Amino acid sequence: MSDGEFQPQNNVVDPLTNVISSSAMVPTSLGALDKTIISSERKRKVTSVVWNDFSKKTINGVQYGICNHCKARLKAPSNYGTMSLHDHIKICKKRKKNGDLRQFVLQSNITKNQGTSEAQVEYRNFVFDQNVSRHELACMIIVHEYPLSMVNHSRFRKFVNSSLQPFFNMVFRNTIKGDILKIYDSEKVKTSKFMEELNGRVAITSDMWTCNHSKKDFMAVTSHFIDDS
Repeated sequence: MSDGEFQPQNNVVDPLTNVISSSAMVPTSLGALDKTIISSERKRKVTSVVWNDFSKKTINGVQYGICNHCKARLKAPSNYGTMSLHDHIKICKKRKKNGDLRQFVLQSNITKNQGTSEAQVEYRNFVFDQNVSRHELACMIIVHEYPLSMVNHSRFRKFVNSSLQPFFNMVFRNTIKGDILKIYDSEKVKTSKFMEELNGRVAITSDMWTCNHSKKDFMAVTSHFIDDS
């Protein structure tokens, strides 16, 4: 028997059809077993989402990941991991320009028609933007007065990276603090410009208090005015 052939084992006769069937198929040689293992490894599916943007290609015995957007070539053997591919996706200019056509979200619109509700589901393209996500995270902390330390919490970081958006590079406390101060500076400029364009007078009141927890003093300034509308 040649290398790679299979031999039926534990033959069983079906009493209804008198057909001999085998309960197992085993390779008759170690060479066939090796080929079976190699074949199964080649058919193993990739699980990382980064392969939505990369194609595998072997060049001179080395496995590479080819970017589907800019055609950049990065080494990607099985023992390397996919971190370098993730890093490239974050900075790939052509991906940001063209949009990731494989990233879609379902948007559900509920419309009421004659007392009944109909759910309309439509597809729309979604392109991930690291800066937009950082800005929204900072705004969430500002509006809800969450502690800055929440971005350091291991379960929160895992929740974001593992179940929401693996491409998001989670920031730490000092970074999000800087983002919040940038938002403050931006809003301060907008407020000043808005106040300068007012034609009427502005009544200003202030309130001061001390935080019991941090023992810090605060002052709030409130303005009342009548605008053109």
